[in-house]
Amino acid sequence: MGDNISAIYYFGLEKKAGGKRNKAFSELISSTKDTSYVSVVSGFGKFEEQLNFRNNLEATKQGNEKVFITIGDKYYLVNDSGWILLSSPEDKISVDGKAIVTASEINSRLKRKQIRRMTPSESKDFSFEVYTR
Repeated sequence: MGDNISAIYYFGLEKKAGGKRNKAFSELISSTKDTSYVSVVSGFGKFEEQLNFRNNLEATKQGNEKVFITIGDKYYLVNDSGWILLSSPEDKISVDGKAIVTASEINSRLKRKQIRRMTPSESKDFSFEVYTR
């Protein structure tokens, strides 16, 4: 493809087929050393997995305000702008530094739209921190 290429750009156009609409997508992968055809096709498989995950994540979030969700056999803490992979539903989460709850309990305490930020924690008492302010 040439010696000056250092990025790969994957894109797909919106398509409606069989009553189902496939969304458009694009992804720029920069600083790529191998831009051979084989590498580009192989990389698309990895990108397609990520795209499927994002689509599953958005579908799981639709119509609810849950913070703790399950996709397949994995558990996630989600807000409106991101997600964190959890080890189990029993992972402990600090809420505003005032209360500690398990991941499986957090949906009864918070709505997704209330979360301003969330982060992994180095605390011995809990694994993650969620802030509503």
